[in-house]
This record gives sequence, structure tokens and C-alpha cells, in this order.
Amino acid sequence: MASPDYYKSHSSPRVPMLLVLFFLVINITPSLAQDTQQLIDHICRQMEEYGFCSQTFKENLRSPNADIVALTQITIERATDNATKTHDFIRQLLGNTHDFIFFS
Repeated sequence: MASPDYYKSHSSPRVPMLLVLFFLVINITPSLAQDTQQLIDHICRQMEEYGFCSQTFKENLRSPNADIVALTQITIERATDNATKTHDFIRQLLGNTHDFIFFS
């Protein structure tokens, strides 16, 4: 049986999707003529959840003329924030459990 530390160090299934998004973002080579919305559309069409992807970028844009570097930064920040919140939530759940199977 896995120790409590095992469960504390593993993240939720949502994090891999964000990591996939990150790798797709850094592997795109946009032309200089692409505007920000076209770039966001190009990235998000490759995702399972287009709406979630597009909304995440739009909510976090710091400039209407964001380039691939700015979009990659948004991806990293959102993935890190979501992973941290997931980790904290799991630790809280484990701290509140009284199921002895986790402590064997």
C-alpha cells in the first residue's frame, strides 16, 4: 500500500492537460503576420476544451498584442497555479481523512 507521502506528491489529472497545452504552445512557430487572436485560435483548436483554452488566454492577456512568449508565460503561470491549488486541496483532504488504509 502506498504511503501518505505518495498521495501528497502526486497531482490531479487536470495538470497533465495544462502541461500538454504548455508543450503545444512552445512548439508553435507563428509567422510575424499573425495577430494574437489568430495565435490563440491556432493553439486552442488543438485542445480538447477549446472554450476553456481560449477563455484562459483572454482572461490573462496583459497586452492585446501578445506574442508566443507572452502566451507561453500565461500557460506556465496558470499551470503552476492550478497544480499548487490541486496539491493544497489533496493535502487538506489527506489531513482530514481517518481512513487507516492511507497510514499502513
